[in-house]
Amino acid sequence: FDILQKDSNALNIFSVGLAEKNPYFNMVEESADNGYFKVCKKLHDGINSRQEAPKVYAMNASFYFYRKAFFDAGLIGAITERSLIFEMEHECFDLDQPRDFEYLDYLITNKKLDFNML
Repeated sequence: FDILQKDSNALNIFSVGLAEKNPYFNMVEESADNGYFKVCKKLHDGINSRQEAPKVYAMNASFYFYRKAFFDAGLIGAITERSLIFEMEHECFDLDQPRDFEYLDYLITNKKLDFNML
């Protein structure tokens, strides 16, 4: 990909899509201190709407490309301090439950995909 080729310091690139939830606004986790729940990631300035929150992405595992330097450094996992992303234009979803295949069948049958299939 051009994005990776243009940045000689980058070690890898992987595909993402915009996340449906945002850890700065509408994702919560249990506090280890008291068992109550809090926003996953808190900024110094409060976030009052999803639109004010930093843009976050969901990794969709469509592809991963690595430079040789990634492996030479003995790195493990897709995310490094020098990773790049490629934002997919279309929706990606996992096909690991029967209902996922039913959804895909619906999309194909009703020509709801926003790209051409080969």
